[in-house]
Amino acid sequence: MYHDNLECTVLEVKAIEGLGTTMDVIVVNGKLKEKQKIVVCGLEGPIVTQIRSLLTPQPMKEMRVKTPYIHHQEIKGAIGVKICANGIERALAGSNLYVVGEDDDEEELKDEVMKDLGGILKKVKKNEDGVYVQASTLGSLEALLEFLEHPGEDRDGNPNPPIPVSGIGIGPVSKYDVMRCGVMLEREREWVKMCEKEYAQVGEWVSGNPLNSFKEAYACILAFDVPVLPDAERSAKEIGIPIYTAEIIYHLFDAFTKRVADIKAKKKEEAKKKALYPVVFKIVDERCVFNKKDPYILGIDVLEGTLKLGLPVVIPNVKWTGDAKTQAAATELLEFGQVMSIEKDKKAVDSATRASGNVAIRIEQRKNMKEYTFGRHWTHESLFVSRLNRESIDLLKEHFRDEVPKEDWKLVVKLKKLLNIA
Repeated sequence: MYHDNLECTVLEVKAIEGLGTTMDVIVVNGKLKEKQKIVVCGLEGPIVTQIRSLLTPQPMKEMRVKTPYIHHQEIKGAIGVKICANGIERALAGSNLYVVGEDDDEEELKDEVMKDLGGILKKVKKNEDGVYVQASTLGSLEALLEFLEHPGEDRDGNPNPPIPVSGIGIGPVSKYDVMRCGVMLEREREWVKMCEKEYAQVGEWVSGNPLNSFKEAYACILAFDVPVLPDAERSAKEIGIPIYTAEIIYHLFDAFTKRVADIKAKKKEEAKKKALYPVVFKIVDERCVFNKKDPYILGIDVLEGTLKLGLPVVIPNVKWTGDAKTQAAATELLEFGQVMSIEKDKKAVDSATRASGNVAIRIEQRKNMKEYTFGRHWTHESLFVSRLNRESIDLLKEHFRDEVPKEDWKLVVKLKKLLNIA
């Protein structure tokens, strides 16, 4: 039975040429008037706006068909009507619409209209890093968010880490959704530029090392059971935002997991060029100093760790104790050069350990490095260690943790004490 208390539900939100963004609503009971203040549920919070115009299609026409509309100053239920208003782009289909009357508390209506979406919004981390998710209905969105928060276990029975969400949408993926997701990618790119600029100025990663960050993986859209509009697809390709579509939630998770794995593999490959491994070695004896000037050619024994090609080495001015508790910090380091070749039994090898026995190495100095004189600055009794730093240790932890032997990690602790690394 009809009554005057307004009962109105949002059916669809879409842009109409010449009208802008509109809401198709169904008025079951009550009335709507032009200029009334209304409150609707929005994906980013309650939307308070004013009805600019009320439109209905011509008789015997559907609202979805493009045709001249009839304007109304007032409309009475039950009827379908198109509402033109400002700021309704993110209004949620399926939510209730309320009119703010003279005796109504606007804040109470805003709380009331957001009840259905309240639990969902708590799972979205605004202004933080996370994927952008899109679903066809409120129910499917809730199911997707629940799965991303608790994505089950991997094949080994270990719990999968939750996937953070920075934005949500309902309905087809539009250009607006792509642009919102693109903000996170742009923020990540600006951060990388800032880090590289700081490194160029001070020689250290002040705000973080981009090779240890995988946040760019979050700059993507997971679209569950929704189409992608053509302009959104074009915009995504231009910006570099991948859109993963699927009708099964698990397929979206698999696509995102593969994206993370690909980015990690790419950064691991880049990290190989900068990762420095811990090593301590000494010259076998005085006869094994084959060339006393740059390039230095030496016969050496590895005492601890792993000697690799490209490793920069230094000579500390303190005694090596081999114990982190008793090791003193060096007050001076001779920047000796970089290991450019390693030979075992006249055959080139990529690395050497204590088990390798005696090996011959060639150390070259970089441009503008000071050349040190044998007998004055260094002797056959000098000890050589890899020039570790905070960046190289972080790279080892992030990308090669499982590949570095346990004993080498213990050596890292000793070298941190020797090289005074925080």
